[in-house]
Amino acid sequence: MSGNTYNFAVNGYGANDDPSVNHYYENTIDTSNLVDGKPIYYLRNASGQTFDSSTNAGVFYCISCSNIEVRDLTLSKNDVGVYFYNTQNSQVENINSSNSSIGISLAYSNNNTITGGTTGQNQNVGISVGNSIGVTVSGSNASSNANTGIYMDASPGGTLSGNTVGSNNCVGISYEDSPNGNLSGNTINSNGCMGLWLSQSGNSSLSGNTMSGNTPNFVLDGINDSNYENNIDTTNLVEGSPIYYVKDAHNQTFDASTLPNVGTFYCMNCINVTISGLNLNSNSDAGVYLWRTTTSSLQNVTASGNQKGII
Repeated sequence: MSGNTYNFAVNGYGANDDPSVNHYYENTIDTSNLVDGKPIYYLRNASGQTFDSSTNAGVFYCISCSNIEVRDLTLSKNDVGVYFYNTQNSQVENINSSNSSIGISLAYSNNNTITGGTTGQNQNVGISVGNSIGVTVSGSNASSNANTGIYMDASPGGTLSGNTVGSNNCVGISYEDSPNGNLSGNTINSNGCMGLWLSQSGNSSLSGNTMSGNTPNFVLDGINDSNYENNIDTTNLVEGSPIYYVKDAHNQTFDASTLPNVGTFYCMNCINVTISGLNLNSNSDAGVYLWRTTTSSLQNVTASGNQKGII
């Protein structure tokens, strides 16, 4: 296969989501199959092996594997550059994957790490993690992907740290339906649809993330109280100003004298609070966002340049 938009794909994820009965990946595909002159690596039930640049791999699949290390590869023009399915306790290191649909994808694959490398100019997602527990993505650059830089869905306990996401993804980081997450030290700049989206992912911790030039910078949503039980501190910045994320405040006043520099202000499950004199224009989803907050007042609040002023 050569000169195709995507040279090679195996489609099975979603046909039957339970790995124990999903037989779509039970294929025998050897390295005599070539994509742009490089061998296809298609492993099944492998364990305790390392694959590096000496393989000259053009695309890498790992099906029902464990303790595999894939590193130092340059991959392009396939449906997925590196794909793990039902693969555990493995590492993806320093992979440069571009001009595919997805650069790196993990599905039903627990306790894996993706470290370093670049996933850019893919037609869908740079790094995609779905239905996988305890996955860490760190020190990676995910830029100029048509859809999302880093996408994590239905993957509890995920960690995203020290990644550079931008510019020119549609969405920088989308972290959805994945409770108990840890997002720290990520730089998310100049993404066209959204910077950081935390959706229905309660009990997550955010620290040291910086967002600027995204439209909007920061979005948080949920459908029940547990989705809003997050720890988001003021080291998270939108256009250089901190996110204030207040929970369970009673009988307090938040005003310009105590909070002279605020990017966006969230009050979760608060009672009898006063928010006064704040100027919120950090291009986020909301200037002020109240959830389960009662008997409270907003006075002389200026909220401009956001998707919504007050929610």
